[in-house]
Amino acid sequence: MLPEERLIFRSHDMRPIYCYDMQLFLFLVLKFVQATYILYRPKTKEGDNMELIKWLLYALIFATSTTIGILHSQKYQKRVQELQDFKSAFNMLKTKIRYTYAPLKDIFEDIARNVYSKTATVFEMASKYMDDENATVSWNRAVTEAELSITKEDKNAICELGKLLGKTDIDGQINEIELSLTFLENQIEKAEVEKNKNAKLYKSLGAITGIAIIIILL
Repeated sequence: MLPEERLIFRSHDMRPIYCYDMQLFLFLVLKFVQATYILYRPKTKEGDNMELIKWLLYALIFATSTTIGILHSQKYQKRVQELQDFKSAFNMLKTKIRYTYAPLKDIFEDIARNVYSKTATVFEMASKYMDDENATVSWNRAVTEAELSITKEDKNAICELGKLLGKTDIDGQINEIELSLTFLENQIEKAEVEKNKNAKLYKSLGAITGIAIIIILL
């Protein structure tokens, strides 16, 4: 393995999903048990069936709202993950340019095979576009068109890498990669701050919205 070339496999942040209002959650569970008992007890009446349907609907509203909040919050974690993956890929790129002297198109293809994330798609697309376009155009096009969770500001920082790719000597390209790594570090720090601030907010907002809807319907 070449110096500095290491692959770091990260598992996604799959933390247990906790209910932010446990009292309401337990309340809904108890009502579900109560409604189930009403449904299956002898001589079940039509009104009891309606009661069951009502509480099942409340539970569904709460679960759906909470899930939406959780899914929305995950985009902040995905952004951090993708930026960290780009950082690892840029370090691989720097190592391969310094030691292998391989064509840039082949280096992109090799990185795409060895990075298991959406980052790989960018390098794969850039390598493909280099059949008809230069490295700068191919890289910028790949970053722009790829479906990523990173922001436009992140993409602009990543596109900086393409300015000198294939246009200068090895030292010039390595210096450009190191500059891009500095930009990435700054974006990762910003992404971490936004994740810590907004991820919990959207999770809580989803649960609170579900509670509000249930209160209105009661």
